[in-house]
Amino acid sequence: MNTHLERIALVAVVVAASAGIGSAQVWDRKTVITTDEAMQLPNMVLQPGTYVVKLLNDDGNRHIVQFFDKSEQHLVTTVIAIPNRRVRPTGKSVFAFWEVPAGQPKALRAWFYPGDDFGQEFAYPKEAASRITSNNNGATVPIYDEKPADVQAPAR
Repeated sequence: MNTHLERIALVAVVVAASAGIGSAQVWDRKTVITTDEAMQLPNMVLQPGTYVVKLLNDDGNRHIVQFFDKSEQHLVTTVIAIPNRRVRPTGKSVFAFWEVPAGQPKALRAWFYPGDDFGQEFAYPKEAASRITSNNNGATVPIYDEKPADVQAPAR
């Protein structure tokens, strides 16, 4: 029986950078993530290290995610996402990953901010989405056709 949870290969719980989250951090959903292995994003591979993840400050689109270096002085990449709902919010940031073959960087699936019942699911270019799908029992990976406006939500 394949449930949504069975298709997630790994869920990493990451503690927010600061115990006292200010209003700016709530708006942009600032989260610090430290990874000791490479992580596949839709448009690049992040090397091991510490990164700051935020939503772009855009009232019109709350599904554009930015990855900064740990000092927030350098924007590493910007990624398109689609809304993703979860049944039970948690008090910590949660990052979910797609299953990948051994030796490949883990592929980021979704990011959920503490207390939110919705999060960001990452859309991949068609070729990458097809590869990821083949490793996840046919689970549909959101795709975009090289144009961010063409994000297609997966069938649920």
